[in-house]
Amino acid sequence: MSDLGRLPPHWVNILLANISDCVIVTDRDGIIRYWNDGARRMFQYTAEDAIGKHVNILNVPTEGEELQEALMLAQEGEVISDVEVNEKSRDGSVRTLLLSIVPILGNSGEVEYLAAIGKDITIVRDLEEKVLASEKLETVRDMIVTLNHNMNQPLAVAGLYLGMLGDESLCPEPEEQKEYLRLVEEQLDRVADLLRKIAEMEEVRTVEYLAENRMVDIAEDEEEN
Repeated sequence: MSDLGRLPPHWVNILLANISDCVIVTDRDGIIRYWNDGARRMFQYTAEDAIGKHVNILNVPTEGEELQEALMLAQEGEVISDVEVNEKSRDGSVRTLLLSIVPILGNSGEVEYLAAIGKDITIVRDLEEKVLASEKLETVRDMIVTLNHNMNQPLAVAGLYLGMLGDESLCPEPEEQKEYLRLVEEQLDRVADLLRKIAEMEEVRTVEYLAENRMVDIAEDEEEN
């Protein structure tokens, strides 16, 4: 978090407000002090609903000890990366997150806050279960061909705009930054929509692609990339 402190304040505000992942900051007692729009979309609580509440409003009773251990280590000053946890949304649905926790030090050098950055991988885990349940290696291969075909372009475009944001020589104005972030989110939404369509398929159908390869038929009206 100290690196973010070196950025201009408007950069930090734009990044935190527009990042599609959830960003939640709590104090050492677990009270929520910051809640971005990604958290709102993921858990259905507004910032007004969440800030001031204990983070255990998201707890799943059956969640194991791994999260508690990660929180203890973070409170001791250790950065925690990619802990898979289950959290509960306002409507009771359970989301699977890949969570990173960053301790934030106060002026005393002690940990005062914990910043949690969570990526929703619920659709990915659901997809894995469907593929594994099929027990067909051909389906796995066809799925990989499909994802590679459909995801390459939006990911490349998103990477281009992120590179422009990170290029100090360009020095984009705040309005340009917002537009770049919007375009990045638009491309990532395309990827998320693809994964959602695959996860919601009732049955797996394939169509011919190139040479001897086949692709999963996502939808009859799917736009060609």
